[in-house]
Amino acid sequence: MVDKNDYLKALKDKSIGGGLTLALIRSLTKIVRNSKLQIEAEATYNILIQNGKKVIQINTYGSKERVHTNVVSQTIQLDEQSARQLFEIIKSEFSL
Repeated sequence: MVDKNDYLKALKDKSIGGGLTLALIRSLTKIVRNSKLQIEAEATYNILIQNGKKVIQINTYGSKERVHTNVVSQTIQLDEQSARQLFEIIKSEFSL
């Protein structure tokens, strides 16, 4: 797990995320709510290593309907714990 103080220092130093608003996901909880399928958008991922801990960062970019399609819209980060949890959710929900 990434140390919160190291993460905040890295954000301040702009060594992670380049000053973007980020969300480091610690855990996922399933809820039931009305949702709709969103417009397709491009996404990339990269790996960050902070104090020997690996974090997966996923960036989404503006959809084709937006003026700036090559600009990062949203960024989420998964540490090992939340990545394992997401992996288990994907296996369960898609019967893999």
